[in-house]
Amino acid sequence: HGACGEDGTVAALCKLCGIPLVGSDIVSSAIAMDKIATKRTLLGLGIPVLSYVVARSDDDTFDVSSVPLPTVVKPARLGSSIGVKLCRTTEELTEALQTAFCYDRTVLCERALIDFTEYNCSAMRVQGQVRVSRVDVPKTSHEILTFEDKYIDGGGKYLSTNKSTCDVEVARMVQQLTEEIYTKLGFSGVVRVDYIADNTDGSLYVNEINSVPGSLAYGLWSNDYGMTEYGAALVQQ
Repeated sequence: HGACGEDGTVAALCKLCGIPLVGSDIVSSAIAMDKIATKRTLLGLGIPVLSYVVARSDDDTFDVSSVPLPTVVKPARLGSSIGVKLCRTTEELTEALQTAFCYDRTVLCERALIDFTEYNCSAMRVQGQVRVSRVDVPKTSHEILTFEDKYIDGGGKYLSTNKSTCDVEVARMVQQLTEEIYTKLGFSGVVRVDYIADNTDGSLYVNEINSVPGSLAYGLWSNDYGMTEYGAALVQQ
């Protein structure tokens, strides 16, 4: 999970050594790990993503005032909400960029939604056919999901279905997009796709793709598989 693994490095090593791998190949893994590459690829497929500005640590001409506020700062090639910060002022943005540059020389400044709902959906191939999971709404007491939400406070149990906000039409749209992304980007193994919806106009955007979601994807399949069956389904791909 993360750099030197999820980014296609392990997939490349396995390919060089001729070792079968439960998981995605080099190209799809690399695209999913790089948030900028993800956005550019999805835009090319006509799949909606939030607008963004790219900041680079070696770009002396970059002007923080060029970034529309509010914005969410994210290291381009990192996960688990590390280095992620919601910024409403130029001062907050400047500080957040300094922190994010400690993790990656390239940083994403993504348009922040004020009134939004997040959705998670997983996909994997079962007996040669792409299958998608149920759709869940992640829960947090913070403005955006944090590392603590995912790994400390909830012990990785921040996923929970919220039927009052996850209606049938939204779930169907999320599942269709998840299957399309999984197929067109050539994923294998289990993948989780995260979405964000603007509650003011109903627009749905792809937020991130996780090619190695680990145990945080299992909860999306828990109604379909026990843990042993889940592992067996991945191996049989």
